[in-house]
Amino acid sequence: MNNKEAKKILHETIGHSIDKGHELLFECPSCNHHKRKFSVNLDKDVYKCWVCDYRGRNIRRIIRRFGSYLQLQKWDAISDRTDLERFADLFMERRPEEDKPKVDLPEEFTSLATESFPAT
Repeated sequence: MNNKEAKKILHETIGHSIDKGHELLFECPSCNHHKRKFSVNLDKDVYKCWVCDYRGRNIRRIIRRFGSYLQLQKWDAISDRTDLERFADLFMERRPEEDKPKVDLPEEFTSLATESFPAT
């Protein structure tokens, strides 16, 4: 995961942060505490508020709950999350489409099914 891009998405979603090495400290989006007590660890993919005890093991849940759909798509792109709509594409082999051969009929050809064939 690209930590720089992940920090940018979290910044857009939750707000400004303080970088404390391995953790980012935000104002809690759940309890709106005025101090930055909401810690997010990108390496371990966990988050916790030290005031209201709002916690979880998947940062994507924060983006899904408090962010927009566009931010969620960006997060899925950098975290290599596969979309279930494309699930069949992951395991199915693509078959090359074959061109149908074109048959040129002689001019004296007459159809037995219809009188209007060949159209002139």
